[in-house]
Amino acid sequence: MKKSQLPKLRFLIPYLLLTPTLILVGSFFFYPVMQAVRLSFTKFYLLASRNPQFIGLGNFQRLLQDSVFHKAMIQSIYWVVGSNIAHFLIGLGFALFMNQRFKFRGLWRGLFLVPWVVPVAVFGILWQWMYNMEWGIINLTLLDWRIVDEPIDWLGNKNIVWFSVILANGWKNFGFMYICFLSGLQTIPGNLYEAAKIDGANRWQKFIHITISGLRPVLTVVILLGVVWTFNDFNVIWLLTKAGPGYDTVVYGPLLYLQAFKFYRFGYASAIGITGFAGVMIAAILYVKKMEIK
Repeated sequence: MKKSQLPKLRFLIPYLLLTPTLILVGSFFFYPVMQAVRLSFTKFYLLASRNPQFIGLGNFQRLLQDSVFHKAMIQSIYWVVGSNIAHFLIGLGFALFMNQRFKFRGLWRGLFLVPWVVPVAVFGILWQWMYNMEWGIINLTLLDWRIVDEPIDWLGNKNIVWFSVILANGWKNFGFMYICFLSGLQTIPGNLYEAAKIDGANRWQKFIHITISGLRPVLTVVILLGVVWTFNDFNVIWLLTKAGPGYDTVVYGPLLYLQAFKFYRFGYASAIGITGFAGVMIAAILYVKKMEIK
């Protein structure tokens, strides 16, 4: 082998090492996506026929006329915005607190991650018990303290069900933002706060111009990931409400599941999936471009 050929072969080594991983990713991600795209242009109702029938844009035209789909998309916005506000406020609050110096700080830092690592099935059972009308700890506490006169149907009353599921989701998933914010806070130089104090800045000014500005790279990433993860989340709402009462808490994930695995409309479900995927991709691209991530 000529020496002149060695650099070329070395250039190919990283790609050869990545080939098995790329094959696996292609098999378990890109192939299902392509299959979903194909099925979205077909009428595939499993109870009627096992053979998909090509109908072009028929499923997408149906989406435009489907009031349940419209409701799910609007409620998905409420779900994403409300959940990420809860994650942000709880996560940042705990991160600011845990960034202080006090005894057993390392232990407490770990304890605040417990909700995030609790298995989702355990989380669902736990919050269903807490929200139970008859013997849930929340209702019992409110009644004992005489804050309310009768038990509250947290998951059955459409006027408060969104507050209930967003509160539960805030508790379950704030840990990601918390640990990211805590890491970001530790990269902010302490002398910036000292200089701001000498210049006469108050706490709010230091928080806005030093803390939030220093956390901007972290904020950009966690908000983007939080929006994508929450939009695609299926577990929280399904475990707590099954998208009910009625369709009052139906969002993207549960709607997709219902159409595919309860009504067996795989073609229509694929169209919902592709539409949601495209919407998230467009929103992510616009967000990244606006935040000027390089």
